[in-house]
Amino acid sequence: MLQYRHSRHKLTEELLRQVLSCVLRAIDYLHSECHLVHTDIKASNIMLGLDDDSVLQAFEANEMANPSPRNIYPDRTIYHSRLIDRPKAIGLPVLSDFGLARFEGGNADDDIQPEIYRAPEVLLDMDWNYPVDIWNVGAMIWISSTTNICSMLTIPPRTSFQINITPQKWQHTLARPLENF
Repeated sequence: MLQYRHSRHKLTEELLRQVLSCVLRAIDYLHSECHLVHTDIKASNIMLGLDDDSVLQAFEANEMANPSPRNIYPDRTIYHSRLIDRPKAIGLPVLSDFGLARFEGGNADDDIQPEIYRAPEVLLDMDWNYPVDIWNVGAMIWISSTTNICSMLTIPPRTSFQINITPQKWQHTLARPLENF
């Protein structure tokens, strides 16, 4: 989603606003018309159209003049990745990857959402429904507007963790009035 093509790995506020507007309309359609919960909304599942062919033409010319390094094996050739320039015009975003989508919602046994995006009800093995998609959007906004998510976490990245708290205790904790707010 062009996240890493912008300074400090952040989307511009204007681009984020435009993308989120389209994503929220797509989620509303999925929920209200299709009765579908996406369950895997994240930046890598939002594809942006390219309305500026000049970046592709420049990429092609650069590849012709300076071919990408490659590793050649007997059964395949692996080309090293090459970044494209930032386009002047971005097309409409498209929500993709419906491989984990569920109709209506799911029960506590369903394993949905990447751990870093996981909604509280999923972490607590509770039944879940449409709001998990909205949680994913909030997590995506936070991550997309933060330079380095891993430095803000108290758990090491790529570490599996388990919350050892019952849903009843969680609900009781949330229901208590805040003393020093």
